Amino acid sequence: MISLRSARLCVRSRFRRIVGKGRGLSFRSQNKISSVVSLTVTLGGVWLLWSGYFLPLTLGFGLASVVVVVFLSFRMGLVDREGDLLALVPRFPRLGFWLMGEIFSSNLKVAQRILHPEIPVQPDIIRIEMGQKTDLGRTMYANSITLTPGTLTVGVEGNTLVVHALSRRSARWLKEGIMDKKVTAAIEGGD
Repeated sequence: MISLRSARLCVRSRFRRIVGKGRGLSFRSQNKISSVVSLTVTLGGVWLLWSGYFLPLTLGFGLASVVVVVFLSFRMGLVDREGDLLALVPRFPRLGFWLMGEIFSSNLKVAQRILHPEIPVQPDIIRIEMGQKTDLGRTMYANSITLTPGTLTVGVEGNTLVVHALSRRSARWLKEGIMDKKVTAAIEGGD
């Protein structure tokens, strides 16, 4: 059984290791702390939105699950890898609205090919270089391609995506790199 004093010493030593032994916060420590706070706020907000229950017991379970996930993420070294999630939030609506427009447009094109058999279906497997530097950016790019009807991300080979396109027009559109630039702008900033 752990005594209260040993628990305090353990917490104090971990805090000093994170903070930097009383010399103020280093940039790396500030980045980790802001990432932990950002992850906690994001997970808590998502949990509240999806659960819809505000009873004390369910709020307690939600808080406990967020704390466990943040703790495990921190211990696994995943917290600092992708940066501050809250900094990405202002850039996501722009990508989201653009992507919804592309999904709608692609839906119409796929439906047109189904309803009018004279329009040729020219399936093609293509390889596309990714401009994203982070795992989050690569994942968002691959998922954005898969969400768009008529295209499907089949695999990843290094910094290249293997994509199945329903038509050569879709393949050309992906090779132009418009979606790649939009996702990169949403993740890394810029236009």
